[in-house]
Amino acid sequence: MSMNLIKKSVAHYAASLVQDQQIIGLGSGTTATLFIHELGKRCQQGLRIKGVASSIAIEKEACQARIPLINLDDVDYIDATYDGVDAINPQKEMIKGRGGALLREKILAYASREYIIMIEEYKKVLQFDQICLPVEIVPFGKEHTLKRIEKLGYRSSWRVTGSQELFLTDNNNYMLDLVIDAVFSEQKNQELLAVPGVVDTGFFSILPHKVIVGTRKGKIEVQ
Repeated sequence: MSMNLIKKSVAHYAASLVQDQQIIGLGSGTTATLFIHELGKRCQQGLRIKGVASSIAIEKEACQARIPLINLDDVDYIDATYDGVDAINPQKEMIKGRGGALLREKILAYASREYIIMIEEYKKVLQFDQICLPVEIVPFGKEHTLKRIEKLGYRSSWRVTGSQELFLTDNNNYMLDLVIDAVFSEQKNQELLAVPGVVDTGFFSILPHKVIVGTRKGKIEVQ
């Protein structure tokens, strides 16, 4: 089964879980985008929900799918947020942020009564070995921030666009990509967060309530 078909099957199953009148957090990434398309189909069939988008790009996708959107500050909580990840370990700690929306995704996760992750089985890893960890950095003094991070022992590179300009997040910050080793932990994450200029990292220690896994054999597993 192709990777795209796996993503579509996961997105379809996840969309089937959404209930009428719920407020839904809309994560970012390819699987999350397919989830929005599936959810839009259900809305056209009469499902009544409201969505909270995690990025400007996802806002556009939701509008095209005719999903009504609201601002996070207009509600007390989100019923359920559906999102993808770059990697997840057996402890359900996660690495996210290749799409550049890690900060907003994390805010949605913490505002949610239920946090649901959608993945293909290859994203399940035993440990975070040589995986890219995105770190959002404020523009002011960014090179000084970079030097402090590299003193902690990380190899890093600024994320750039196709035109070789520095990538800007929706929050108008830069993204630094670090190579982390297998022993990366919450303690090491806290060391990064303590560096002045670091806004947040793509390390998610908030544990999902459900992990929807699409397998190469076309099956859906819920963990």
